[in-house]
Amino acid sequence: MDLFPDISAITSQFKDLTKGFSAMQKSIVDFPAVKQLSETIASIHKSYVFDFAEKLQDITANFKNTIKSFVDNESIRTVLSNIRYLNSLDRSEWPLFHLRFQDPDHVSSLKEDDYFPYMLSFYKNEYKKGLIEYWKNAHIIKDSRKPILEEALTLFDNHFYYGTCSILMCQLYGITGDIDCFSKEHALKITEEQEKEIKELYGIIDPRKGKSEKELLFQKLIHVHENFLWWDKTLQYINNFVLKNPQKPINELTVPHRNKICHGEQLNFGTQEHALKAIFIIDSLIKFSNAIYSSTRDK
Repeated sequence: MDLFPDISAITSQFKDLTKGFSAMQKSIVDFPAVKQLSETIASIHKSYVFDFAEKLQDITANFKNTIKSFVDNESIRTVLSNIRYLNSLDRSEWPLFHLRFQDPDHVSSLKEDDYFPYMLSFYKNEYKKGLIEYWKNAHIIKDSRKPILEEALTLFDNHFYYGTCSILMCQLYGITGDIDCFSKEHALKITEEQEKEIKELYGIIDPRKGKSEKELLFQKLIHVHENFLWWDKTLQYINNFVLKNPQKPINELTVPHRNKICHGEQLNFGTQEHALKAIFIIDSLIKFSNAIYSSTRDK
């Protein structure tokens, strides 16, 4: 559909309007002041409106060409494609923003009930290999934390899903602390204005004194130099599904909720789906920590 209709109809309306001014001028009482006003209006209209109408066609054509060149730009197309893909993952309620699939179009077209079997197959056949080594080699994560994370993966392989979720959800803020310690050691600072903007953007309200773990985590987005959209979506998922008070009844949640599990309120997390999501959540944080580490190497 052409978003820019033919301008001839608009031009015609301008001409009709001009005729109306002429008729009004002939019929109006012949007071000098009124006649002068009518002539002034007609003069302004003739001088500017017709000039605008004649140029509007060129303006529209130039604008269409600008839009076309913008959309045809390869980098712009890539960004738009990524945004569409990320929005499709938003609807899945799965922490997948840090993952790279061989067929992303297929993943984005999955129906709600198809995500779990697809992701389980993806984990077993592609993602599991090398995952433990990747976690072990994470630069920012404390070495004393890594055996705990490794045990959670071992529990998953042996179908102990309560154990997997319990361990990983209890380590979530620990990993956040590791990232914060690294940031302080490498003087990765943030301004007061940036702090305020992050709180407003992500709706972080914490009555406690000092910065909450959630706030510390989101502040680190400032220090990521690449794939900002992906990491923004990753942290939004963690905020909306894992940390915020859930909208659904607790035991209808298909996502492991950090606070509800650690405080003994969510009791339905002993499923393969909950445990797999917990693995992906922690893996996304570890990848995020590596992205921050890489940003310090770029300097």
